[in-house]
Amino acid sequence: MKKGIKLNKKYADLLKSQGINWIYIEDPLSEDIDVEDIIHDETRVFANTLLAEILSHNPPVINRNTIMRLKDAAIMIVSDIKEYRPRVTMELWFIKTLEDYLYLHSVNVAVISVMAGWHVGLSQNELEELCIAVLLHDLGKVTVDTLIHNKPGRLTEEEYMEMQLHTRRGFNILKDYAVFSPKVWSVALQHHEFYDGSGYPLGKKAKEIYLYSRITSIVDIFDALTSDRPYKKGWPFHKALNYLNTEVNKRFDEKVLRIFNNMVPQYPRGTAVTLSTGEIGMVVENIEKNYHRPIVRIMMDKKGNALGSDKVYDVDLSGEMDIQILDDHN
Repeated sequence: MKKGIKLNKKYADLLKSQGINWIYIEDPLSEDIDVEDIIHDETRVFANTLLAEILSHNPPVINRNTIMRLKDAAIMIVSDIKEYRPRVTMELWFIKTLEDYLYLHSVNVAVISVMAGWHVGLSQNELEELCIAVLLHDLGKVTVDTLIHNKPGRLTEEEYMEMQLHTRRGFNILKDYAVFSPKVWSVALQHHEFYDGSGYPLGKKAKEIYLYSRITSIVDIFDALTSDRPYKKGWPFHKALNYLNTEVNKRFDEKVLRIFNNMVPQYPRGTAVTLSTGEIGMVVENIEKNYHRPIVRIMMDKKGNALGSDKVYDVDLSGEMDIQILDDHN
């Protein structure tokens, strides 16, 4: 939307009709809170456009041109992540409508998986290979009926079995292209395998699951949990992290999950939060190596009164251990 446009009911309804339930709004109290992407805009647009081209058809469009562009996208994403300063963490999550969910999800998961792979210690070539593998990890889903993808309720047993077939189908599509290594095929096949053997399609466990797939499985679930879907509203970061770390943590490689936790702030910059003091504020900054104790700008007092621009102040929770974030403020 253009600067200065009033967000009235007409525009709000239009945004909601497109599956957009939240937007960033600049105001004097938060204008210095810069919520930046991990990769450059040009890189994300390039990758999104390419994945839309590949995944908008059944069968998916895999040819010499798209393969070369996949390599270009991987080089760009890895380069951007290594360039990102002053830290490498996630501060922004992206709106995905029903129509574009599959390819935007694939790009999101690829970017964060590369970040995790870099922290794990993968080489440049391995990071680029991981990126291509994750960009194509849901390739098999183009063969699944969109009515199943977008069903607002619980899948039937038959529908769930059909959905599970996307891993084998994606694997079968990719292994027919000699340009892709078995490591790339493995992510399409194994990204729903779990460390404890409870996943599918083969019930692999622990190191039987290739490292690329062990990384992808965590990020894939996190992105799905934090995204709006027909059957649920996206969870905030802290709720998704709590789920990964308490309810299903045995499903994941402990080392990779620990690295992922150290990359992801519970409350990204720009998130409104309620403190244990009763005050309401906005996360200004997440501190490196202490992402779960951010700096918060207090904007409303304990009685719910909005503070003027001359009275707002910042609280560094890393030095105020008696103050807790109770929840995000919706």
